[in-house]
Amino acid sequence: MFRRLSILVAGTLFLTAALVVTITVWNQYQLEQRLQEREIARVEQNIVPVVSYLVWVFNTEQTVQIADSLSQMAGVAEVIVDITDGQVIYASSVSAKEARTATRTVRWELTHIRGEEELQLGHMSISFLPPRQSLFAGTQLVVTLVLQLIALFIPIILFVAALRQIVSRPLQRLACDMSKVELAQELPQWWGVAERKDHCFESSSVRQTISQASVRIQQEIQERLRTEAMLTASLDEKIILLQEVHHRVKNNLQLMASLIALQRQAVSDSTAHGVLEATEGRVITMSLVHELLYREQNYAAIDLAHYLRDVTHLTVLPKPAGNGSIVLEQRLETCHIGLDVAIPVGLITNELLSNAAKHAFVGAANGTIWVSIRSTEDTLVLTVEDNGCGLPPDWRDHTQGSLGLLIVESLCHQLGTELEQVPRERGTCFTITIPAREAGSTPHT
Repeated sequence: MFRRLSILVAGTLFLTAALVVTITVWNQYQLEQRLQEREIARVEQNIVPVVSYLVWVFNTEQTVQIADSLSQMAGVAEVIVDITDGQVIYASSVSAKEARTATRTVRWELTHIRGEEELQLGHMSISFLPPRQSLFAGTQLVVTLVLQLIALFIPIILFVAALRQIVSRPLQRLACDMSKVELAQELPQWWGVAERKDHCFESSSVRQTISQASVRIQQEIQERLRTEAMLTASLDEKIILLQEVHHRVKNNLQLMASLIALQRQAVSDSTAHGVLEATEGRVITMSLVHELLYREQNYAAIDLAHYLRDVTHLTVLPKPAGNGSIVLEQRLETCHIGLDVAIPVGLITNELLSNAAKHAFVGAANGTIWVSIRSTEDTLVLTVEDNGCGLPPDWRDHTQGSLGLLIVESLCHQLGTELEQVPRERGTCFTITIPAREAGSTPHT
């Protein structure tokens, strides 16, 4: 009887303990799995946008802090943050035991939206231990429970054997007497399993780091917005001031040209009239540069073709050539040059066109003047050609004291080049080749 009772008690205790352990393990497994899914969703919603912004602003220090906090969470095997060019910003170390474990890796794209464009910045991946690995990694409770069961079963078996051998009969009579009495015995709940508080993925350090990073990011964004607004306002103010400066310079030069024109109309001497007319053309040529800068609002360079087109129409108007007139043809390629080169080129063009209009078609019925600009990667070539009477071989000796030729040669020397006369059977052709390093030209594409 006692043997059957002992076997029944031992079997009942063993089955109860096994059932409790199985239910506990299964519930813990389900809890770990749900927590892991919830943590993955939280990382995707809260942490991935922060890491994406930190990568966009090149804040590597805070990115490493967040990734290091993630790698220290329970259940996380490895954290890797890399960018599009293959550079790894952060990679947590993986132990040999975790490296042999079949982990679950979740990978997120780090992106940044600029306007309507979504920029790919890199990736962040987190490798999680499976719930069963995370569970059995800290199963001190289960091991303790099993040891308690074993320690309890051995004394029970020894006690039952001693009762059977030593006090079998008295106990049988006692059992018969006691069978008539209702005994209420409360069994100790030694098999109860205390609920273990889950703290695998609830890391206060991660939340604190993310909160501090968010505050710093907000402060940095506000500071950058204030700085950007101040720079924009300062830039707008300087653009307006610079535009006003060019506008006033242009007006002053045009006023000077008007005064010279009035003085030219007041003199009767032909020599003085010609000098004042040439001076007026030079002043207008310089004022056109500032007018273009004011109109186009590009203060770094101007369109040379547009500038020379205005120069030829405003300073070298069609003049009589005998009984006919002068035809002006232009072949101007679009290129942009600086202000310090544009004014000398415009003055040279004005002088060459004025000389051709005055001297090339004396006694001719009509004439044609060609102006061309060609730009390459290495040079900028200005050509002024006419089909007039041409120049004698010793033309430089005859024009030794000419102010126009002196101005042209001085400006060519300033540009690092020389005035070249190209031989022609009829007419005159002057060419000026300006090195690209002097002109700073940008061909139109």
